[in-house]
Amino acid sequence: MKRAVFLSFLLISSLACAQEAFLPGTEDVPLMDGLTVNPTANLDFDTPAGQIRTVNATGKSLTGQKITAYYRQTLPALGWRFEKGNRFVREKDSLVITVLKETKPAVVQFETTMTNLSE
Repeated sequence: MKRAVFLSFLLISSLACAQEAFLPGTEDVPLMDGLTVNPTANLDFDTPAGQIRTVNATGKSLTGQKITAYYRQTLPALGWRFEKGNRFVREKDSLVITVLKETKPAVVQFETTMTNLSE
C-alpha cells in the first residue's frame, strides 16, 4: 500500500513538473502537451452551488485517439474515475471529453461540472 501511494505521488509530481499548464478553470486537469486552448470558444457558468465550464482546444499534431488515450491514462492518478463515453467523475465533479474532430488537427471539447462542496 505504501509503495502504491509513493508511486502515485511520483506520477503526480512528474506530471506537475512536465505539465505546467492546466485546463482553464481547473487546478488538476492537465492540458496535454500539444493542445492549445481556443479562448473564443469557451463557456463559463458559475452559480453558488458550483460551475459548468466548456473549453475547446486544438492539437495541430495530435489525433483525437491520442488525446483520449492520454487522459484515460493520466486522470486516474489525479483522482478521476473513468466511466463510459469519455466521462470522468471525482466525488461530485464530472469531466466529459468530446472529440469534435478526430484527425489532425484534432479538436477536443472539455466540459467540467465542479460542485461547491462547502454547500
